[in-house]
Amino acid sequence: MIQRDIHMQRLKKKNLRNAPFVIKVLAICGVILLFDSFKFDLSPLHTTFSKVFNPFDPTSPQEIGPTAIIHIGPYRSGTHLIQRSITSLEKQLKIDGYGITGDGDTGNNLLACYMKAISKILNIDCKTKIRKKAVQLGSQKSNVILSSQVLSNRVVNTGRNMQILDRFLKPWPNKKFIIVYKRFFEYALESHLDKMRQLTSQKRVSFADKYNKMKFDWIDFTKESWTNRTLSIFSEHFGNSSVHVINLHDKKHSLLENLYCNTIKDTRNACRKVKKDKIIKPPKEFPLVYHDLVYAAKEKGIYKPEVDTWAHVKEVAVKVKKRQEKSLGLTEYDFPTKDCLSETRQSKLLSVSLEMEKHFFPDFFATKDGEKAMKDEFAEFQEKGLFCNIDFDQILAKNGTDDDSRWYNFFKELSTGNGNK
Repeated sequence: MIQRDIHMQRLKKKNLRNAPFVIKVLAICGVILLFDSFKFDLSPLHTTFSKVFNPFDPTSPQEIGPTAIIHIGPYRSGTHLIQRSITSLEKQLKIDGYGITGDGDTGNNLLACYMKAISKILNIDCKTKIRKKAVQLGSQKSNVILSSQVLSNRVVNTGRNMQILDRFLKPWPNKKFIIVYKRFFEYALESHLDKMRQLTSQKRVSFADKYNKMKFDWIDFTKESWTNRTLSIFSEHFGNSSVHVINLHDKKHSLLENLYCNTIKDTRNACRKVKKDKIIKPPKEFPLVYHDLVYAAKEKGIYKPEVDTWAHVKEVAVKVKKRQEKSLGLTEYDFPTKDCLSETRQSKLLSVSLEMEKHFFPDFFATKDGEKAMKDEFAEFQEKGLFCNIDFDQILAKNGTDDDSRWYNFFKELSTGNGNK
């Protein structure tokens, strides 16, 4: 508490009108830390974001030598789209002078060769073929572009690993780290659920505990999450001008246009391809609620698979999705819910999200895609029950309604090998 007060007092003494972007981020972190008491003051943050955020321009003063563009996430913020584009645009990027180390998502496998946290904690394999390719590009003084969203994970972006990353990037004196901005309430919910799923898959918490816990601490968890921390760490270690933020919600340009046309200024061929084709669309995320239903059935002893692996859970989840959407004609949002976040906390969550975007992107916030769009999106989240727990007890009840009993029987049949239709 004392450290936080000292930090906020220091921020108030700064003239944020001319402050670097990282100071703004730290100020926003203070907002999150104060969220539980709902006492937040963003009045000092009046600088327009455009004045402190400058896209990477190769004509601007920079060190002599090649450039490394590293997309560092965060998770669930257009990551798969960016990774897929790196592969799809390999020809154009090569003409633009950028080499890639393999498929767009192999940045994780590359850095796993250097950082034990990636290989041992996150269980991502080092691929020597990719490492050799990166070393080759470095020796050839070639520009390189890669994506590694694990760099936004707090177990990875430690001070020691930043030093390791710095040594790895030594052949590239110009380093540009790309972070995608996602609205706070979206990120807060999804990051918490991802964390809880990770703990469940590691059997560190029971599935029931996970969902009972959600209504109490999923916002609190975000205080310790890694998005703002990542901005601070990378800005501190590599310099403010090395970190660039893309607004995922900007409808004027697609995410890829913002990346290849507006943020990286010397990928002209990739930019033209993205603008011309508009065929690289974000892959639809598989609804995680179907995985969750499989986990719940397992914990209740209704479903007893012969093979208990994540790959098997995903396979069964596909069958669950098919039954819900094809056989029953319902959607992922039609499951019964319970224990919703209180109206007070939902209201404050929206307020914080609005304030954060207003001061990160004030000009954008004033458009129809800003404040109004966020409020509409938040209302849609509420309507879909996304701030509530799923009522798995009702869904999997043995003697419930017809639909409930069908789910009970569905998993029972899967256990006996008869539920493959």
